[in-house]
Amino acid sequence: MLHTASDELPERWQHKYRIMDSQWTREKTENRLQDWLETTYFSGPRNNDLSREQIVQFGALLARLLRFEPATRASAQEILHDRFFADEYSDESSPGSSPT
Repeated sequence: MLHTASDELPERWQHKYRIMDSQWTREKTENRLQDWLETTYFSGPRNNDLSREQIVQFGALLARLLRFEPATRASAQEILHDRFFADEYSDESSPGSSPT
């Protein structure tokens, strides 16, 4: 999880993490979110719904949500205005907006 998050582990959790990490008995692996998304999406029968660029955009969007500090996470409003959703929700057609 530590390698998947897009920010550093807060100082107040460092001590607990070091204790937990020293007691871990399974194999340690580094999983970067973007690598995992691309491997998962493009491995096996290729899915043509999203392009590689869209997968990169989606990874960036998820990274804005997967932050340890809640105050630094993107809000729902910010996520809806992310460029990943630009085609889905333009300002005129965003959910909750009234027709002009």
